[in-house]
Amino acid sequence: MLASSAILLLALTAGGIAAEAEDPRRAQIEALRSEAETHQQAGDLQSAAIAAVKHAALLEEVLDADDPQVGEAWKYAGLLAFRSGDYASAVTHFDRVVTLGERHLAPGDPQLGVALGNLASALQAVGSMARATETHQRALEVLIAAYGPDHVEVATPLARLGGLYERQADFASAQPLLERAIAIFEAEPTPHRSLPGVLAELVTVKVALGRLTEAASLAERAVELSQTDERPEARARPLHVLARVRSEQADYDEAARLFRQVLELTSQSTGGHDHPQMAQPLNELAMALRRSGDAVGARRAYERSLRISEESTGAIQFAFTPALSSLATLLLGQGDVEVALPMLQRALELTEAEEGATAIGTAKALHNYSNALSRAGRRDEAAQGYERALEIWVTQLGGEHHLVAMALIQFASMHSAHGDNDAARPLLERALGILVKARGEDHPDVAMAKGKLAVVHLAAGDVESALPMAQDSLRILEARLGPSHPSVAAAHYDLARVLVKKGATAEARQSTAAALSGITAFVDELLPTMSEREALRLTG
Repeated sequence: MLASSAILLLALTAGGIAAEAEDPRRAQIEALRSEAETHQQAGDLQSAAIAAVKHAALLEEVLDADDPQVGEAWKYAGLLAFRSGDYASAVTHFDRVVTLGERHLAPGDPQLGVALGNLASALQAVGSMARATETHQRALEVLIAAYGPDHVEVATPLARLGGLYERQADFASAQPLLERAIAIFEAEPTPHRSLPGVLAELVTVKVALGRLTEAASLAERAVELSQTDERPEARARPLHVLARVRSEQADYDEAARLFRQVLELTSQSTGGHDHPQMAQPLNELAMALRRSGDAVGARRAYERSLRISEESTGAIQFAFTPALSSLATLLLGQGDVEVALPMLQRALELTEAEEGATAIGTAKALHNYSNALSRAGRRDEAAQGYERALEIWVTQLGGEHHLVAMALIQFASMHSAHGDNDAARPLLERALGILVKARGEDHPDVAMAKGKLAVVHLAAGDVESALPMAQDSLRILEARLGPSHPSVAAAHYDLARVLVKKGATAEARQSTAAALSGITAFVDELLPTMSEREALRLTG
């Protein structure tokens, strides 16, 4: 976390302006400081930030720039800018604090370490990952020199640097830093208030690596430890990662409930209904809603997340790009390839420019874009995209990761859609084997792989192999998602096709009726939220 506002306020109040500095602007400086504090206490962080900047600038005019009060004033302005979501201004103000600190503080002064840490957090928020990494590393070096490697004051910069590596998908670098920070906090006589947040960062690493059992245990512990913290933002982070775990475990209703709690706590902590920090949990809520079958709720959440990200000043790019990609994926699923394709292409370009050509995030964006290319009939381009995404994921995560399996499924679906079932079958069989080990026998992703294998076996005339796959797929989906989910309707339809080929006409009619009922209910719910063009695409 950034330096506490209470500490900054105390520093400013205690410092004041030196008594000998009689200047007609003194009253104005005091008034501006009071105005900033009043706005902050009222929750109006934007107005507080404006007043704080005026206060710091005027103070620097009156006092020598090397006066510590000037640095404290700019630090306060930076904190308020950051909390109000104006990350670009926060970078400017914290940069000023570091410059002043380097002029009048010793190289190993812990105040300089704190200033560097604040600047690094702001740089990270605007997406300047390379400079943020360098600045975090420098902050850590200063604080280790000041306190020693195992001091509690070193744990926070360790955790910040670990979190930054995690956001860049460098899990090998992130995990030991986070574990070291946790060990330092746990050595304290009483639980440190920062421990739940660092546990939450480690949860994110575990989820990315597919270690859901470890992730769930850590997340539950983080939530329990955070319950006594009066700060809403401190309670939000553990709930956020627990929601992610539940989503990965296919408990989408519980995930959505937790994401809504995160949004409420985030709104309380930021004082803004559409603060930039709302964008990411909104996007993840939308994904949980989409997977639970609530396409209407998902679309609303996606659109709000995208709007917040686009309108934010100096907003974090990783909030905008996933929102853009997720909304496009939803539109693609509804058949609107023409609109989704350029959106996914833009998301890929943004991700690759920010994260690099071989990053895990780039592979995901490339995979999504390849799905759209396949739906648009551009098979060769889609195949190249799938192959490149697979290569990145296998290199970065290993060949048994669930993301590798999902890429194999989409690659196989493309082959199957073009009648090349011989190419699709081994890809699906490999994906199924990975998913059973990574997710367990009853996960919806396993059901999807089995359903697609059933279709491939059916196309090859192998009804005996297709039937148990189709039955298993329907059984898992009904148990995990409920009978009214659109994926269950699709599974009923696939089973009906197999039953027709087997000659089980009565059973095929029952499955067909269930499929039609499910699809009709889904379309009836979705149509009122769609434009005429979108509705024609869906129903025509």
